[in-house]
Amino acid sequence: MKKGSTIISVFLLVSCSVVKNDISYYQGKYQSRLGFIELNLQKDKFSYLQKGSLYTSISKGVWSLENGFIVLKSKDEFKTNLIEVKEFKDTNSRSLKVMLHEDMRPLEGANIIFNNNKNQVFTTNSSGILKIDEEIEISSILVIFIGDYMYNPNNGHGSYEIIVYPDVLSKTYFKRQQVKVKPKGLILNDTKLYKEQLD
Repeated sequence: MKKGSTIISVFLLVSCSVVKNDISYYQGKYQSRLGFIELNLQKDKFSYLQKGSLYTSISKGVWSLENGFIVLKSKDEFKTNLIEVKEFKDTNSRSLKVMLHEDMRPLEGANIIFNNNKNQVFTTNSSGILKIDEEIEISSILVIFIGDYMYNPNNGHGSYEIIVYPDVLSKTYFKRQQVKVKPKGLILNDTKLYKEQLD
C-alpha cells in the first residue's frame, strides 16, 4: 500500500511540474477583479491594458517563463519615464549631452545634479550640452525634466550622452518585469490577475 501511494505522489509531482513549465498553460486573458487591468498572453507575445478614470495605458512585447516567473519585455516603442546613457572616455573636454528620444533633438534647459548635491544645479545649453569640470568625480547624475531620472555611471571621470524618454501616461514599459505565478492567477505589481475562463 505504501509503495502504491509513493508512485501516485511521484506521478502528481511530475504532472504539476510539467504543467508549470508548459508555456501554453499560461496563455490566455487575465484581468484584475474590477477589470481595470488586462494582460493577454499569446504564445510568446503579450498585450497589456490599464484603464484609469482619465487615461488608458497600453503595452505590447514578448514574454517568457523563467525560474517560475513570467517575464514581460515591452517593445522599444513603449519606453517611457526613463533615460538611457552612453559613457565615453573623453580625454580632451568632458561634457554631458541630453537629447529627447522622439527626434533626438538637443534638450535645452534640463537641470542636472551631480552626486546628489542639490546646492549645485546645472542647466544644459541650447545645444543640450553641459561642460563638466575635469576634476569632479561623478557617482550619480540626476536629470530633471518632466520627471526625475537617476543614473549611476560606471566611469566617474567620463563624458555622457543621455536620451530622455519623458513620462507618457498612454504607454507602459516593462523592462524584464517579473510576474508572480499563483495557483489561481498572476500577480503583477501587487495586483492579482485572474484568468478568464472560456465557456
